[in-house]
Amino acid sequence: MTPKSGMANVNGTSLYYELAGSGPTVILIHGFSIDTRMWDDQMEELASRYQVLRYDMRGFGRSSLPDEKPYDPCIDLLELLNFLAIDKASLVGLSLGGWVAVDFAIAYPDKVTALVTADAAIMGYEWQEGRPSTLPVEVAQSQGIDAAKQFWLASPLFEAARRHPRVLRRLDEMVADYSGWHWIHENPQILADEPTIYSLKDIVCPTLVLIGEHDTFDFQRIAEIIELQVTNAQRIVIEDAGHMSNMENPRHFNQALMTFLADVM
Repeated sequence: MTPKSGMANVNGTSLYYELAGSGPTVILIHGFSIDTRMWDDQMEELASRYQVLRYDMRGFGRSSLPDEKPYDPCIDLLELLNFLAIDKASLVGLSLGGWVAVDFAIAYPDKVTALVTADAAIMGYEWQEGRPSTLPVEVAQSQGIDAAKQFWLASPLFEAARRHPRVLRRLDEMVADYSGWHWIHENPQILADEPTIYSLKDIVCPTLVLIGEHDTFDFQRIAEIIELQVTNAQRIVIEDAGHMSNMENPRHFNQALMTFLADVM
């Protein structure tokens, strides 16, 4: 499978994207410090039934870095859909990508057929162990980006991934390519007026909550909150997987995802 790829100049930035397959659209949204490549184990199987779009969010992968101008990742995604003439889609987001997918489903409900959160973060959650993506900031600013990347990959977030050499190699490659911009700059991202955690009840589309069996306490708790607060939500635990559940156990992840999508699309 060779997806169509390109750069979309939208909302004052340039977003790298890949598009494959045909049928109803499924959008894959990556996690912090990584990029579209994290979805390699899902892309081909999904494209056998659906049109699949994966893209690098602003500041990651091959997309442009933020500048001093405020921006909203949800508007970036909305403008990308308009650029590609996609009216509605099912969203699949992992970690930071889950944050964006949830925010988008709340802001633009008419654009979302179904929602899948995987090991997701959400705005407004009070982190018991610290918000993971901000923990390397002090290291980056005192010791440099390379040291921060090493610190990041050695964090508890990737403990389960480190048991899978193939997964760790792929994470190493993506994090090596990450600019580290968010660790040394003030991110001008626009946040929703009301923290997402208080608006989960407004999500009306069918929702699947995926969570790695060995993910950290905070992400386990967020998965429980989404399941409890979203009316049409169901939760599935991905066995023998941690935070990168789609990469650590792609067979179980894909089975749960494909079954859900078949029921709602």
